[in-house]
Amino acid sequence: MHLSHHASCAYADDNIRVNSVLPGLTATPQIASMFTAEEQAEIAGENQVIRRAVDPREIANAVLFLSSDEASMITGRGIEVSGGRRHGS
Repeated sequence: MHLSHHASCAYADDNIRVNSVLPGLTATPQIASMFTAEEQAEIAGENQVIRRAVDPREIANAVLFLSSDEASMITGRGIEVSGGRRHGS
């Protein structure tokens, strides 16, 4: 996050925006090979309010949004795609 903020300040005059995407537990083939769907929900539930793994398309949608003109005034920020982090997580 500090790097994103620093880079956003350094490149703002060049009209370059810098942001971070912060995913939660993501439903990848590797995760599926390690944990059952129930285990994934349990792990996710310990750290986030939506008790399931993040679909990779949900992360891609956040990246697409940040890359779009609709996000033209967002820079130096982190967008969590994590199902809502629990307090203290």
